Amino acid sequence: MKLVLVHGDDVSKSRKRLLAIIENVKKRGWEVNRFSETNKESFLNKFTSGSLFAKNTLYVVENATKISAKDLQWIKKKGEVFPGSLLLYMKSQAPARFIKSLPQGAKLEEFALPKVIFNMLDSIIPGNSKTFNNLFHELVKRDGQEFVLAVLARHLRDLYWVSSNAVGLGYPSWRVSKLKRQSERLTAERIKAMIDKLSRVDILSKLGKEDLASGIDLVITRELR
Repeated sequence: MKLVLVHGDDVSKSRKRLLAIIENVKKRGWEVNRFSETNKESFLNKFTSGSLFAKNTLYVVENATKISAKDLQWIKKKGEVFPGSLLLYMKSQAPARFIKSLPQGAKLEEFALPKVIFNMLDSIIPGNSKTFNNLFHELVKRDGQEFVLAVLARHLRDLYWVSSNAVGLGYPSWRVSKLKRQSERLTAERIKAMIDKLSRVDILSKLGKEDLASGIDLVITRELR
């Protein structure tokens, strides 16, 4: 069994790669079987069942963090004797422990965001408006204002989500803990205010009534003062 892990914080690129792999195997006439998070049957039982067992089959797990330690151990020790291919997807950087649990020869495809992006996102805390401002404009010059807005919107969504209930977020525990710490410093009310105001800035910029980068800068820096 061939195994490919697609992971990384650049969700746009990693998701595009995931869909490209699936599309390519379909063109070759392969069957694609996806494992649903809502299905309570273990990954191991479903994978080894006779109904799914086939040579030209791609098995897809779109939230690899849900695979149990027992199933990972089986994949590493016995998975190579089974035909077909296994595609694992993780919408964040895979933890080192997870990567070590994969069999030797597994193909790893990581789509990582530049470190400066994480520095900017981490700087979104009260009293840190100057640091955010500098990093924000550095990123806008390099990647464009629309890209930076998309990254900001996703991060603020995650912060708001984790401030109320982290269940279903689909990130490794270390990242969820980091988001919780940041959300507690901001409060859910402040996070929601930033989301609402950025949404308005986005609409106004599309109508040609406001500069997008200036609007984003103004919203975040005011909220962080």
